Amino acid sequence: MTLKDQITKTPKGMRAWHQERTIFETTNLMCKVMNESGITRSELANRMGTSKGHITQLLDGTANMTLRTVSDVFVALGREFHPRESAIDLPPTYEEFLEIETPKFSESNTLDFDVGGTAQIPPVRTITG
Repeated sequence: MTLKDQITKTPKGMRAWHQERTIFETTNLMCKVMNESGITRSELANRMGTSKGHITQLLDGTANMTLRTVSDVFVALGREFHPRESAIDLPPTYEEFLEIETPKFSESNTLDFDVGGTAQIPPVRTITG
């Protein structure tokens, strides 16, 4: 059984998996565009009228981004953002999926997926500048 299978076997784990995947894919794309364009966190912060620290929080996934914020970041990078979707297998009832409390990371980047323990989530990228 893969780690994904272990995590997504419960509704709570499935919800956490898809939330984190969405955050990762979005922030990873932002980082990719920044790297390709040679735009630093400081430059992006200047373009958006915010602090470098706030940009860091957006890019490492610790800030709760709205769709407006995602759009603002991509516009500041001179890009449009077009999300895509694909089908997934939902739990027995969609209501059960929605009623689950959103999992939270601890200070040590540990997330409880209800698979008999916790999973360590290592940092996946670093943006300098």
